[in-house]
Amino acid sequence: RGASWCGEKVVEAFLVLASKCVDLGKYMPIAVREALASNPTMASIYNVTYIASKLSDDREALINAMRRLKDYFRSAKELVAKNAVGIISGNVMTISYSSTVLTVLTKVKDGLGKVYVMVSKPGGEGVVMVKRLRGLGINAVPIHDTLVAKYVTHVDNVVMGADAIGKDGCVINKVGSYTLALLANQAGVDTYVATEIIKYHPERTCRNIEILSREFTVEGYGEVKEPVFEEVPSSLIKALITDYGITSPMYEDLLEMYRNFIRDYLTS
Repeated sequence: RGASWCGEKVVEAFLVLASKCVDLGKYMPIAVREALASNPTMASIYNVTYIASKLSDDREALINAMRRLKDYFRSAKELVAKNAVGIISGNVMTISYSSTVLTVLTKVKDGLGKVYVMVSKPGGEGVVMVKRLRGLGINAVPIHDTLVAKYVTHVDNVVMGADAIGKDGCVINKVGSYTLALLANQAGVDTYVATEIIKYHPERTCRNIEILSREFTVEGYGEVKEPVFEEVPSSLIKALITDYGITSPMYEDLLEMYRNFIRDYLTS
């Protein structure tokens, strides 16, 4: 599951806790700790827990903020997509499945040619993306992860999602994203990251964000445990297209956007 889904589920959990728990002061720290441990890679979880912790002494304010955040997860993708108009067009390459990228490509579909989708092993979520895109009438083509170099020269831009944005503008995304961005850069193709600003981590660079690993079966061998996310350095990213606007992957610009977001949800 992606960062948006994880963040929304944590919001729902805090809503239940704030609405039904009598001793909120006792159980809030436990809930925060459990939420952060559930997927340490996802900065969306960090930010939901940060807002919840700041409002834990005011039950009404906490409930209000969580309700607004629930609406945020539903609407922010549309704002990202709106900001992508005029940027993402022609032949495009992406990786894995990102609900935010799907929303962007749906918004700009009239200006798209082919959309090449890396199958994204381990996991193979790119197949889901291809099916969703084709269902919307978009000419989506699945490609094996090892064939990026062959196809990236045929695209006008690359767009990928993000599971986290480090404070220095780097991005954590599905493994294979670094290779895609690196080869795109070598081919003179710009890489854009479509993401909600709630995925920004204000305290950690990508190298300090814990990367989740999972077990997968390698045919003919057996079980192996591998990381499922990796860092894409800011030097390979043209711009981040967010719900709060378009920005370069620079610390100062991202921090200003992030502070505006936090301010919006810590005030009624």
